[in-house]
Amino acid sequence: MSLMAELLHVRLSGDREGDYVVLRRRGHGVLHVAPEQPNGRPRVLALKKTSLACPSQWEGALEDGRVLYARYRWGELSVGVGADIDEAVRCGMSEQAFYAECVGEGLDGFMDFEELKVHLHGLLEFPPDLIVENERPPSWELDGLDELLTPPQGN
Repeated sequence: MSLMAELLHVRLSGDREGDYVVLRRRGHGVLHVAPEQPNGRPRVLALKKTSLACPSQWEGALEDGRVLYARYRWGELSVGVGADIDEAVRCGMSEQAFYAECVGEGLDGFMDFEELKVHLHGLLEFPPDLIVENERPPSWELDGLDELLTPPQGN
């Protein structure tokens, strides 16, 4: 299944009865699922990157008026949704998280918007023309880095 392909839908019974979307397939046939959104996927209207790395984090607005908070640190991506930013942060750091998953290595804290979209595919709708405020690649210039690392020549 392609990362951005159409999502599969499944119905579970038992303790977790309900309709789910399959976010990705893991090894040995294990499926990573999330509850189907009864009113469709929340649509992101605005998104701003508030921290580049350690953690990478974003704040945004959903079409239904709720606020979104996403944070990536220590290899874990968590997303909270709430009536305001404080509630979204609290939800994102609790059992009420909209999404919480270990998606990277233990010390990792850098994620760009394109990777965020891949992880949240099927849970949120990101319009193709969405411009993420403050999203930019690191501004490292290799020539400048070489210059800094090269010992000065004696005159």
